[in-house]
Amino acid sequence: MGIIPSNASMNDMFPQFKKWKRLSEEEKEAYATDMAVMAGMLEAMDYHIGRYISYLKEKGLYDNTSY
Repeated sequence: MGIIPSNASMNDMFPQFKKWKRLSEEEKEAYATDMAVMAGMLEAMDYHIGRYISYLKEKGLYDNTSY
């Protein structure tokens, strides 16, 4: 898309994090588990926030921020 140049490099914003290629197999497994848990939590939050928004709209409360 041209938004980020193809030769752009990442800065060291989080120097405490290792590059994936430099992780041990144990570290990769732990990180993969952490990422899967995070993805599951985000998916659940998205689902339930969507349900809550639908409820508010059904009850006519969605635009009422003072209730």
